[in-house]
Amino acid sequence: MNEQSDEEFYEALRAKRAGKRIRRNLNIDIPNNEPDEEILPPKASADGKERIHELKCHPQPFNAKWENRKNWELRKNDRDYQEGDILIEKEYSPLCNNGEGDYSGMEIHEKVIYILRHGFGLPEGYVIMSTQQLKRVRVLSNGYREEFSRPYKKYEL
Repeated sequence: MNEQSDEEFYEALRAKRAGKRIRRNLNIDIPNNEPDEEILPPKASADGKERIHELKCHPQPFNAKWENRKNWELRKNDRDYQEGDILIEKEYSPLCNNGEGDYSGMEIHEKVIYILRHGFGLPEGYVIMSTQQLKRVRVLSNGYREEFSRPYKKYEL
């Protein structure tokens, strides 16, 4: 792997994820086998408008999101969430791996479209975010990423 600064690496990674061509003069390698937790810190993207937040999500609410039955998120506002931010929610089970917890390899990528910051009984310091599902991802044990760009069919009773 070539020597590169963190900023060059993140710029190349964001360009790759956005489907843009990477400038040839950077000559940057992007490894595919590194976990996303270390690759994407919550920071502004190249255009400065959206930020990417990687979040743990317990199995029950994660499954409701996977099936497109839940399109909102109640979170402590410790990351200064803004409209337009991208949430990458990763299914996390605290009971697996001998009680130490582990990720399942399932992810949901969402865009924040509205934020309620106060009122209506919302505790101080918390926000409710309306989200729009962008894609669902399943990361297999061999590192292969299976992506579903269309949201799950609407849940019907």
